[in-house]
Amino acid sequence: SIFHRLQSSTSNSRSNRQQTSTTSGIKEIDENESFLNSRDAAQAIAEEEVIDSVEQATSNRAEMISQAMKNYLMKSREKQKVLDEKNYEYEIGRRHLARIMGEDPESFNQEKIDDALNYLLPSGLLDERARPKMRPPEEMYPKEKAVQFDKAGRPFHFLYYTAKQNYYDVLHTVASKIEELKKAEVAMLTSGHEPDYSQNDEFNYTQWESKEIFEQRFLEKLDDAQYKILIICLNRLVKNPMAYTIKDYINSFRTKLADTISKQHIEPVKKTNFFLKKKRKQK
Repeated sequence: SIFHRLQSSTSNSRSNRQQTSTTSGIKEIDENESFLNSRDAAQAIAEEEVIDSVEQATSNRAEMISQAMKNYLMKSREKQKVLDEKNYEYEIGRRHLARIMGEDPESFNQEKIDDALNYLLPSGLLDERARPKMRPPEEMYPKEKAVQFDKAGRPFHFLYYTAKQNYYDVLHTVASKIEELKKAEVAMLTSGHEPDYSQNDEFNYTQWESKEIFEQRFLEKLDDAQYKILIICLNRLVKNPMAYTIKDYINSFRTKLADTISKQHIEPVKKTNFFLKKKRKQK
């Protein structure tokens, strides 16, 4: 009987321990499941917050881009309105000047306008910018760049973020052409021929355009240092023995010296009676 009591007590203690371990295991599983559920919920909330922040940033960027487009369109409309008014005034002045000169207003072109101004308002000023002129408003008013990015805010040009994309685009092109000319020269020398150096002599009769002309071309403001760098790069291009092969590209940045000299018409020295009388007395 004592043995049976000990055996029953041992079995009871084992069953109690099994129940306790089972209960603790269930509690641990429940705790793990609750932890995982809470972690998944926190992760989902964090992901939703990230998505919301990205959507908010995207919407803010879209609003900024749309606002920039609106500002550009507003400025463009204002400028077009001014140009329309100036074109109306120019057309009235052109027709009035044609009647003064006895010409047909319909066929009174820009060349005839310049001749009429030289006849009616003769000027001895050497600088052409100081002489009276009558030009279309599109030529007199500075041009502006078109919009440089799409609706998504992506710039069209890969040099947009340099703030002077046209200037740096020319530098990039000049550097590429210098490398191409070097390869062409090496290929010619390898084949046993030499470049015709005399064909580069025509560049001696031209000069580089001024900084103001380049600014009008690029629609960008340049300082003296940037203009100097541009001229240095272009001079390297001209000094290449194979430069004559791309003379059309080079001449697009140059102007003839004869044009600048011919514009300055110097009157011959006129002698007055005072100097003639003085010479007679000396004789």
